[in-house]
Amino acid sequence: MGVLDYMRLARHPHLSWIKLSARRDLSLEQAVKFLNLEGATDERVTQLVREQRLDHDFHGKLNQRFVDVRGRRCPLSLWAELLYVYVRIARPETIVMTGVFDGVTDAAILRAMQRNDHGKLVAIDLPAVNSIAYSTEAMIDAVLPPGLPPGWVVPDDLRSRYDLRLGDSRELLPGAFNEYREVDAFIHDSLHTYDHQMFEYELAWPHVRDGGLLLSDDVLMNMAFWHFVRKVDRPYALLSGFGLMRK
Repeated sequence: MGVLDYMRLARHPHLSWIKLSARRDLSLEQAVKFLNLEGATDERVTQLVREQRLDHDFHGKLNQRFVDVRGRRCPLSLWAELLYVYVRIARPETIVMTGVFDGVTDAAILRAMQRNDHGKLVAIDLPAVNSIAYSTEAMIDAVLPPGLPPGWVVPDDLRSRYDLRLGDSRELLPGAFNEYREVDAFIHDSLHTYDHQMFEYELAWPHVRDGGLLLSDDVLMNMAFWHFVRKVDRPYALLSGFGLMRK
């Protein structure tokens, strides 16, 4: 654990249960197997990971923009790579996601949808013009670059499949699910408080199709993901603190 993890445990000692009992993180390949996607052979997964990592045009666009704005390159997280592989294999029709910030994960999803020539990403974000507790405060950059909106790093050629909505997910997420009554996956990556996560999980779950996914970043920050897993009685897995569950 890092310094921020120890500080969080000192403030919230009940979270020690999570650190002690949570299952070990899987590798990317193990996480794909856990999702039990049709057609996800070892050879196919290896090919898609390589495809993503050698996508010089995509990474070049992200890095050029990121260096210009943030002053550093823009590596994808392990779970952004997982989402790329998932989209390429499963070919989801609709993904709903909360939490965008710079838009790096969104870009990975949208690049996979572009290669599939199929799918739509509905993303909701409350712009972090100031540092947000239990959300952006622990990130390298706690606020958006001045004058730039959420998702600013997503290349223009990927935006045709992008439905970005700005505001509080408590206000906007119900409307999104009124429009998209059934989705292939829901991804939580907004405010990481117990009440907010449970609100999003419980609202999204009835709209996730059978066999679809409920995914959540930063599940080690509180007990919400574990309580919800118990409530719906579904198996789960972890990938670098990213929670995976299939309905």
